[in-house]
Amino acid sequence: MQFTRKTYIQKGWSCDQKYCAIAEDGRKYLLRITPAGKDAMVNGYFEGTVPVTFWRLLALYISSNTLSSIPWAVPFGESEIRTMLNQAGDVLAWYENMEKVVPEWYKGTLDL
Repeated sequence: MQFTRKTYIQKGWSCDQKYCAIAEDGRKYLLRITPAGKDAMVNGYFEGTVPVTFWRLLALYISSNTLSSIPWAVPFGESEIRTMLNQAGDVLAWYENMEKVVPEWYKGTLDL
């Protein structure tokens, strides 16, 4: 799916980053970036103890996606490029410049 436009939404009470994304067919989607609370979702999936292999794969996937999102944003203009660069900065902060395997927002139990 390709989006023709994405607009930052400054409404709501949560600290989530929210965007209204409009697809090529005109449909609107709400995109949310929610690092807080993901630990509960991950813990539930793994029933409380998350294996380190999951974190290694997540770091690989999120860094790959983050890197590819920057050139993807170029056709959409400076605003989109800035958004992707800001997200890249967030990812680097979560993983302490990719020196850590587990993101800083995770506060649960690790199975190392």
